[in-house]
Amino acid sequence: MEIEVTGKEADLLHSWDFDFNSLSMSNPYIKDKKENGIKALATNFDLDVNEKSILYGKSALFAGDSITNAVKDPKKPYYGWAGRIGTANNMDWKNAGISSATISTALSSSYPENRVVNQLIENKEKAYDYVILHGGMNDSIAMTEIGEMTNSYKLEDFDTTTFSGAMDELLYKAKELYPNAIIGYIVNYATPNSTWGGYSSNNKAYFDRAKEICEKWDIPYIDLYDGGTEVNGEYKSYSYDILEVTSGKNMYDGLSTEIHIGSKGYDIIAPYIQKWMEEISQYSNMGTDFSKGDIEVEMVEAFKEIPLTFETWLKMPQSATNSRGGVIAGNLFDAYYRDIQIINFEIGERGVPRLYWSVNDKNYDYKATGVNVCTGQWTHVAISYDRSSHKATTYINGEKVHEATIAVELRKLDQPMKIGKDSRDAYNFKGEIADLRIWSTTRTAQEIQNNFKREIDNVEGLLGSWKLDSDVNGKYLDSSKNQNHAQNYWLDGDLFAKSADGYKSIAIIPDTQTLALYAQPSFSVLTNWLKDNKEELGIELAIHVGDIVNERDSHSQWTVARNSFKALDGVIPYVFSAGNHDVEIQKIDGKWYGLRNTPLMNQYFPYSELSARPTFGGTFEEGRVDNTYSYFTINNVNFMVISLEESPRVEVLEWANKITEQNKDKKVIITTHEYLSFDGNPITNDTQDHLPFVGGSTTGEEMWDLFVKKHENITAVIAGHVGYPDLVSTKRVGENGNTVTQILCDAQFMDRDDYNHGSGKGLGMVMILSFKENSDEIKVNWYSTVREQFYREKNQYTDVMELTDKVNKEDLQMLYDECLKLNEADYTKASWDNFKAAMNKAKVILDKADATQKEVDNALTELETAVNNLVTAKPVETDKIALKIALDLANAITDKDLANVVPVVVNEFKVARDKANEVYNDASASQDEVDAAFDQLASIMQKLEFFKGDKTALKAFIDKVSDLEAAKYTEATWTPFNDALTAATRVYNDENAMQEEVNNAYNELVTAFLSLRLIPDKSLLEDLINQANGLESANYTKATFDGLTKALNEAKVVFNNPNATQVEVDNAKAELEKAMADLQTVKAPVNNGDTTVSVKTGDESLAGMFAGIALLSVAGYALLRRKED
Repeated sequence: MEIEVTGKEADLLHSWDFDFNSLSMSNPYIKDKKENGIKALATNFDLDVNEKSILYGKSALFAGDSITNAVKDPKKPYYGWAGRIGTANNMDWKNAGISSATISTALSSSYPENRVVNQLIENKEKAYDYVILHGGMNDSIAMTEIGEMTNSYKLEDFDTTTFSGAMDELLYKAKELYPNAIIGYIVNYATPNSTWGGYSSNNKAYFDRAKEICEKWDIPYIDLYDGGTEVNGEYKSYSYDILEVTSGKNMYDGLSTEIHIGSKGYDIIAPYIQKWMEEISQYSNMGTDFSKGDIEVEMVEAFKEIPLTFETWLKMPQSATNSRGGVIAGNLFDAYYRDIQIINFEIGERGVPRLYWSVNDKNYDYKATGVNVCTGQWTHVAISYDRSSHKATTYINGEKVHEATIAVELRKLDQPMKIGKDSRDAYNFKGEIADLRIWSTTRTAQEIQNNFKREIDNVEGLLGSWKLDSDVNGKYLDSSKNQNHAQNYWLDGDLFAKSADGYKSIAIIPDTQTLALYAQPSFSVLTNWLKDNKEELGIELAIHVGDIVNERDSHSQWTVARNSFKALDGVIPYVFSAGNHDVEIQKIDGKWYGLRNTPLMNQYFPYSELSARPTFGGTFEEGRVDNTYSYFTINNVNFMVISLEESPRVEVLEWANKITEQNKDKKVIITTHEYLSFDGNPITNDTQDHLPFVGGSTTGEEMWDLFVKKHENITAVIAGHVGYPDLVSTKRVGENGNTVTQILCDAQFMDRDDYNHGSGKGLGMVMILSFKENSDEIKVNWYSTVREQFYREKNQYTDVMELTDKVNKEDLQMLYDECLKLNEADYTKASWDNFKAAMNKAKVILDKADATQKEVDNALTELETAVNNLVTAKPVETDKIALKIALDLANAITDKDLANVVPVVVNEFKVARDKANEVYNDASASQDEVDAAFDQLASIMQKLEFFKGDKTALKAFIDKVSDLEAAKYTEATWTPFNDALTAATRVYNDENAMQEEVNNAYNELVTAFLSLRLIPDKSLLEDLINQANGLESANYTKATFDGLTKALNEAKVVFNNPNATQVEVDNAKAELEKAMADLQTVKAPVNNGDTTVSVKTGDESLAGMFAGIALLSVAGYALLRRKED
């Protein structure tokens, strides 16, 4: 932007107070707000903007003295770094700087009211996003007393006549008047004579004090005086390397004592100030308040590497000191097993930074004892862990404040981390978090010190970097290369597959022990939700995976369970398994054991009710419901569901083998309480964690070996027991090549976490498996019936399960391949046509991916019938004697015999010979085919005497004459020669040219060459003509002059003839010379002397050679003709 201004120079330098807020393309005028102030026209202010900057579209107030005011920026008056940064980022900006402005009240100048603090007061009506302060130059010039620095934060304690007290007042007022703004301070650059302002002998003291007071008030600053930054990997001082503040530099307009930079100086330094403003945006009052606990976001994925360093900017109120400060980032969730790797980065009691690990059933707890971050100020906290030294170190605002030794056996995390709380939804952070960085490297003290105020992307080891000032479409974006954004893990909307779209569903109810114990109303919410959504979702079956209650002998809990399931009676059929919390236990010889006894389960869900249902198939023990099987038809798929006891006995698995074998026409779903671990592998002796059973038991892996893998019709095993927030689904191939889908579904700890730390209601989770008609496709959803939300995007997915019968195409493929060997000529046309149609249909079915077994079987039957109906054709009587004779001759001809035959004839001969052999060997060939093959072979064999021509002489002659130059010969003779040369070259390049063509091309080229005539030398004839033209007829007798005239005219004709030969030129010259010599003067005969001159002739040596070649060619041609004859 450029501004055209008018007014006295003093006004231009010291009186600007423009109002830029009204500036627009339609209203380009801005006016000084002072009375009778100048008016300016703004032009060329349609500048490029940087939409990627965090500053884009924000508002900013710049306050300061004449350097902020930019009095030495003649190209862009009242612009400076404020205007450059503001317009480049499409900001709503204002430059409030005033010349001669001071920090203190002590300056005796003509503008005592122009203090920087007054600029803040005058503009307080607008809530700016940024307030950027600058000043102190004029205080240094006046050598204002620096004064003592106080620890007080009270306005009445600040002595504003001193520089220190005035700085306190300035920052106090900035925070008071602009509480939501990012406030920053610019420490001025050095001036050419290395003094702050150029006059004070102790300017360093002002500089140091300004920074100290900024640090006291937690105000970030950019130190242009003696600070610097990295440029292309090399440290550069702002003043001496970047601005090059030496006397006479043009950014000072060549003035050795000037303290104001001009346009070039602002152009140079503004980008660095902008970068600093972007950096301070990360932590200065730009965080998200997690204290209400209503923000529920987590990273999409667990880290692929072990996290070792955690950094964050946070602000916690002092009141948070009295309680646990809360989780900054963590994945801890409530579970009784500890083989899931857990880490929490949090603030503990009394504001202590903390890292808590749980690894392989061992807990490690590092606390930075004595450190308190509950200060009410923005604070940078970093904790790093060194695996080699086993040292955990805490840094506050880049300074090391605590270190302790703690040996942790680290492993990669299994679950992603939440931000602002952990997976229990407990201990939400009681303050604001501005950003979070997590590293797989141990960051050094220097790395933390140098970078904690800087934006960092894609540095080695950076696992993630989240800015938490605001979300983008509900996500907090990770700016690292991993793009592991943090987003809400509870999803709204409707993600279910619907019955109207051809889907039917099975509802899987996970362990409800927590609901039965703590959140009984939510148990009924779950079952009533299934009832209410039966029609829309097509719910045909509900499967409970066991642990129906928490306490096996609690009638109240069994009553809750039974009453809840009543909602499904007569609406949705259901089956269930006995979990370890459902079976009785007994202490035997001082050790607890599980018993194969479930009295209350069988009381509240009696055999009499189960066996009366139309879906009932049978039980392992009559009268007991611990091991059952039932039949269901869902979307045209016939299922058998086998519900097995917890860790079933071997004899139970033998029973299951038997009924599965008896129901090969059914797709079998196995449900049991414990089968799969959270890592997707079946439970083993090492991972099993329940009490041993009297009478024995099996693990998940043993179930696979003894039962599941043996049967082709088993399509899925679904289990619970292992509490885990996500669904776990894996595939395994059985002995018969069938793929079994294995699913873990257990929300017991999610319910417990929500009850203890969340809503107090539990979640009422359910998994919905939706089956598409005539398809192996299934859609999976993991849903809270209490919250009416889906949990995690990863748990809403499409999968495949072997539901439809496997189509066997092997027999059809084998017959089809055999039929390809049959020969059409061996069969009658009618039977072959019928066979061909059956083959085509078989090919279509073989290529059809979704062909049914019925289609395959029909195609096989049709093809078998067509093969059986093929009728053998009668042999055809043909006379092949002549063809055999011709073939005997043709087959005896070798490639060597064909070496000199033109290629086109050779190719035709080989094709005809191959065809003749084929026809001769074809028993079904007709007489017409035999005759045609003979005629074609005989015709081409007659051409085998078409030998390739000998081109040796032709090539030699072409080479000799190719370098002749057209400019030397007459056009009449050169044109036919060039045509003959072109034709000869074409014949030479034609591999099929025969000898006659070669001879003709050679002779025509020689003839054309011999006819070439050099362009004659007419210079002597021209001279002679000119001499004759100069003669006067009056001087000579009439008879002799008439003779001259005749010879002259004939000479001119020859001279003007472009095709005249040298002989003609020479003859014309001789005749003209003779006529001139015969001239007789009127008075007396005059002897003009002998004027005869030798005339040039053609190239006699070439002519002789050509004559020799001509004789040779004639002899060669005659010889060739005799050979042909």
